[in-house]
Amino acid sequence: MPKSLQFILSFVSVLIYFVSPFIFKQIIFADWSMSRYDFAHTGNIPYFISNNKPELNWTSENLGTILAPPAIDKDGNIYLPTVNGLTKLDKQGIKKWTFAKSSINGTPAIASDGNIYFATTGCNPVVDSIDPDGNLKWEYDLRGGGGLCGYNQARSAVSLSLDKNTLLVGVSYPSDSIIAFNLDGSVKWQARLGEDPSSSIAIAQDGTLYIGTGNNAYFFALTSDGIKKWSRIVGSDITVQAKSPLVGPDNNVYVTTAGISSGDLLVSYDSLGNKRWSYKSSNGFSSDPAIKDNLIYIVEGNTLKAINTQDGSVKWTWSAIADPTESLTTPVIDKDGFCYVATRSKLYAVADGGSTKWVVNLDSVLGPAIIPANNILYIYQNTNANNGEGYLKLLGQPIPEAFLDLPWDYQAKGQTFSEAALSITSYFDHEYPLLGAGLVLKEPLEASDTVINFQGPPRGTKPYSSHDGYDYALLANVHINDPVLAAAGGYATYVNSCASCGNMIVIDHQNGYQTRYLHMQKDGLITNVPGQKVWVNARDVIGKVGATGNVTPAGDAGAHIHFGVFQDKNNDGDFEDNVPDGVTDPFGWQSTDKDPWETYNFFYNNQNRTGNKSYYLWKQNIDNLNSTLTANASVLKNDNYTLNFPQSFTDKNLNINIQSSPVTKIENSLASLGSSILITATDLVGNLVSQFQALYSITIDFNTIDLTRFDPNTLSIYSSNDGLSWQKEETSVDLENKIATTSANHMTYFTLMAKRKDLFPPVTTASLSGILGQPNWYRSDVNVVLNATDNEGGLGVDYTMYKLDSDGDWINYEQPIIITSEGHHKIDFYSVDNDENIEDFKSIEFDIDKTAPEAKIHVDPNLQDLIVEGVDSNQVTVQKEDNPSTKGIFDAFYTITDLAGNNLRINVKDEDKRVLDKFKVYTLQYNNQLIITIPPENIFSVIYATYHGTPGFQKQELVISKDVGIRIEYNPTKNQSLILTKAAGEEKTKEIRDGQTILQLTTNQGKLEYSY
Repeated sequence: MPKSLQFILSFVSVLIYFVSPFIFKQIIFADWSMSRYDFAHTGNIPYFISNNKPELNWTSENLGTILAPPAIDKDGNIYLPTVNGLTKLDKQGIKKWTFAKSSINGTPAIASDGNIYFATTGCNPVVDSIDPDGNLKWEYDLRGGGGLCGYNQARSAVSLSLDKNTLLVGVSYPSDSIIAFNLDGSVKWQARLGEDPSSSIAIAQDGTLYIGTGNNAYFFALTSDGIKKWSRIVGSDITVQAKSPLVGPDNNVYVTTAGISSGDLLVSYDSLGNKRWSYKSSNGFSSDPAIKDNLIYIVEGNTLKAINTQDGSVKWTWSAIADPTESLTTPVIDKDGFCYVATRSKLYAVADGGSTKWVVNLDSVLGPAIIPANNILYIYQNTNANNGEGYLKLLGQPIPEAFLDLPWDYQAKGQTFSEAALSITSYFDHEYPLLGAGLVLKEPLEASDTVINFQGPPRGTKPYSSHDGYDYALLANVHINDPVLAAAGGYATYVNSCASCGNMIVIDHQNGYQTRYLHMQKDGLITNVPGQKVWVNARDVIGKVGATGNVTPAGDAGAHIHFGVFQDKNNDGDFEDNVPDGVTDPFGWQSTDKDPWETYNFFYNNQNRTGNKSYYLWKQNIDNLNSTLTANASVLKNDNYTLNFPQSFTDKNLNINIQSSPVTKIENSLASLGSSILITATDLVGNLVSQFQALYSITIDFNTIDLTRFDPNTLSIYSSNDGLSWQKEETSVDLENKIATTSANHMTYFTLMAKRKDLFPPVTTASLSGILGQPNWYRSDVNVVLNATDNEGGLGVDYTMYKLDSDGDWINYEQPIIITSEGHHKIDFYSVDNDENIEDFKSIEFDIDKTAPEAKIHVDPNLQDLIVEGVDSNQVTVQKEDNPSTKGIFDAFYTITDLAGNNLRINVKDEDKRVLDKFKVYTLQYNNQLIITIPPENIFSVIYATYHGTPGFQKQELVISKDVGIRIEYNPTKNQSLILTKAAGEEKTKEIRDGQTILQLTTNQGKLEYSY
């Protein structure tokens, strides 16, 4: 591929943005129906090309010599006249078919029925209609079935009426007429001119047809029905031809001539046929003209000239061609006024004023460029005309089609798109949007805690640094539990593998983009099964606004929608392998400075990566305005802003640009009421203008703004040079009509600000209820009540959030929390008021233990006494007291109590003798419940003995019931214990253990058990 063409392609992609080939498949094209694009054949394109050099997207196969620029249908399919016939390519440049036909005359047309129409010249001239599959629909023989070779041949490319329902073609001698066809091939009318047509047919917006002829260069104006309105003789020689008429935005018509020995003419007429002016070329015109606003662009030899439409004077000339024998192609102008011309070796982009924007070196002859959609450009090359080699090339990458809406129902809340979209709590950081890889990638220290948003430098302290999406909260009238809506249709999937994201839904929109919705409530999700794909339509409810995941008062302003957009840059269907390099800003990049994220290079997951190009992806436009300001008085409106410019404000025409800007806040106490604007003025060649001859007024209508949050007595308009530092302007405020007005002599940022009424967060207290033991210990379910109150004069509490045991999600508090599970518990909580003042989170901790302790009873051989111990999960105390209700001197109560106040009360009879201890359990009572009576036959007895001076047991015996018991006898000679056990319904068992085994009695939920 020639490097020159790669250069062309890079040009196209600069002004716009890069997008993957997958996105290219989704682009919606407007029809390029004719070679001059619009009905007036101006070459003025309603699209723009990137500022930088484009790169090659694709090159077709060899199609044979290409005869004219292609026609492009709305789906991006390409119909190209070649020496072999009409060839169709898909939008990826793949050849689909060729309809064999020789001598196709000019670019075909695509009508409203989707069929393609073209005319041929030569011995057998016809008009053909074929369908998009290459099948012939009808054919009309221009000779009428007879006549000499070449008679009645088509003299130019076919044209279409304004409604695209009538096909027009000029035919030559002997009929010398315009023929109008219905789309079914029948002749609608035929207008005889009496002169041989020599130009394309231009059509004005009122339907007037303009066509030039040979012999003295007659120029005709006809009605849309073919009735002659007027004709003029442009030249004065039988060899002179009128060529290429075009209609300007002023409704005047312009026509060129060819064949005058002393130089060709460019002549202007008004719509009535009155001559306005003429311009004579000394070298002859080598291309058709094109028009943009008040300039006509035309080529004389190797020089591009810009002619004023008012008087025919030359405004500027441009030439960068060293070879005087080399000429330029027909110019094409994009909507921004940049002109594109080519030679046999170069492609040029020329700015208004005659400066070269860029140049691409080529190595073969090029036809005229065409621009069928934003940021792409087609150009064809006939590299070897003798051997019939021709190639079509697509340069640049198209801007993806805007497809997103805001993810909440802002319209139901009475908001405009601009006001809602620009009420941003946290921004996409264009320097380092690395949040998705924040554990690995960190921004440098000098950029920490700063953000560059979509409007470009300088860095600001807007929240928050490294953010990879947009947060919308109370500032945008987004409240907890509000429905979250799908920003566009696609397959929705629930993701719970990202702890910091909380409950997240991602939607694959099937166009190479994915949107992500974070921190939603657990209930109400469109799907809560990870990996399950569910189709959703645009604006379907997919969940509810929440604060799950990594959302704290110190971080993300509580409950909010975190909305992010990711691109599948490598087109593999997996968005995760393009995190974070695929993250993109749906507001695009709206600065003339270079987007730092687009060119940021980094190493992540064993790959070298580059940041992403951001495109404006919202279906609705932010309220921006571009207008021309003259010396006359003028009023410009942009949403709720009105700019009133007095007479003689300026002594020259100015371009005024008004750009809507996000809601801003100077300090905690002072905030803007709605969005801001940035006003700039430039002269017609793009120079910034800052000096004016008078003051102008700015009026802001705040009827749609809720003033509840603000002190109306502090309303004032503020201005800023950089959007960061603001100064108060002298302002007149009409509270009855809700308008504020100031006068200014500078053009910068402006916004309406006021003091906030409520600057203090609410205060939340927690109260616990239940059966209390020791402090913060409960032996029952615990009822937690969170009570939030706002400060005096505040706007009231909006919501309260809580988190249970620190590792769960933040939950919206709506009713008392009942904690039933035993163990240690911690409740974190905070509240947010109606002006988004957020309380620092607080915590309360407590323990629940609803289980009474058990007892372990044994005899200590050293103390030769009964030991009662408590068995519990927490600390216990054991208290012994005599039983006053009996006369038994050995009766006693042992009370075992834990920290929660749970207790076990045991009534025990303990008989001590010199060498014998014997005790029995009468009753058990848990937590003052019913007393449990133990079978009376239970007896625990031990016989003491001393072995080599060490006290021990000769025999231990426990009888629990008639059928359950155990006896342990110690043999000091063998140092062994013989253990005999009897369980109910089982045979006695015998076991021998080394050493002396100690027998223990334990309680278990009202029963006695033994262990050893």
